[in-house]
Amino acid sequence: MHKIGIITFFFDNFNYGALLQAYALQNILSNYVCDAEVILIDPVDRKVSPINELCYKIRNIFLLNKFKTRKKAMRNFQLNYVKHSKYYTESNILEANNEYTAFVTGSDIVWCNPLEYNSYIYWLLFTNDNKYRFSYAASIGQDYTILQKNVANKYIQLFDAVSVRENQAKNQINKSEREIISVLDPTLLYEREKWNDFCSDRLYSDDYVFSFVFGDSKLSRNEIRYYAKSNNLKLITLPFMLFDINANDMFFGDIKLYNVSPQDFVSLIKHAKIIFTDSYHGVIFSLIFHKQFRVINRIAKYDTRISDLFDKFNIDQEKIRNIFNDYSVDYTSFEKLLTNYKSVSFEYIMHIKDILDENTKGSH
Repeated sequence: MHKIGIITFFFDNFNYGALLQAYALQNILSNYVCDAEVILIDPVDRKVSPINELCYKIRNIFLLNKFKTRKKAMRNFQLNYVKHSKYYTESNILEANNEYTAFVTGSDIVWCNPLEYNSYIYWLLFTNDNKYRFSYAASIGQDYTILQKNVANKYIQLFDAVSVRENQAKNQINKSEREIISVLDPTLLYEREKWNDFCSDRLYSDDYVFSFVFGDSKLSRNEIRYYAKSNNLKLITLPFMLFDINANDMFFGDIKLYNVSPQDFVSLIKHAKIIFTDSYHGVIFSLIFHKQFRVINRIAKYDTRISDLFDKFNIDQEKIRNIFNDYSVDYTSFEKLLTNYKSVSFEYIMHIKDILDENTKGSH
């Protein structure tokens, strides 16, 4: 009997998109392939100098309780809504070979730099030779250097099947003799009806603008604020995402929320009059619910993921990034393209199942 361990950014990751893609992938693999669970692992070196730690605590002291409520809501989701393993560290991850016959890495930016020490985890270098290795919608997030490309192509030879999320990644890893498939983020494989059942009831009865922004642009916030006021809409925000204290968030929003679960996050998008975001998954859930939305420019290495998504679905990038025009996504066209991309993505998932069913690697 096969069992899949999923390697992704999950435990101690307080990012709604990261948690929702892990939730979707775990459920999809369990439903279509075999029993699957997310491996709880934190390979990041979290050592902080005493001075920096003190400054951080002083800076956050007034927001500490609010941050705790956000973490609690996310932690509850991680531990109670996503099937997961016991906790592993980089030092004992080899023990995971005793629990799983196959490993899947994805679908976040798990391959950002194959030269970093955590490549041992996210490129599945810790797995035994008799284990199956797959990627699903792995992302690199930014362009590789020549050396990074060479290392990535070497690591890819270890995989039984490879899929990436963006064409950018497919083009970067171009020296490999392996077939590389471009597939959808797993959140897009879920039907809208499932996300309707998943999300919380409407949180606010009045019409509102929802702003989900990571970047620190004061100008963008001023434009969003102006849009909400001009259209007589309340502005709902999630300040200080990832607990990064951004002064521009301090007074941004009529309603500033902290105690927000992933179910609440999806609900806030579903029921918003319009969404303003620079988040990849903020865009995805806006598309899923056929919402009016606008994209705020952020750091180029993050923007490439959104640009790739727009290219896939023929969305006018210039217009969707203009806050004040009346551009709307053609959702009829979007759904047709989504059906085609889903077909390719599920074909890859069933290919994983076929490989496991053949059971050609010997004893596991």
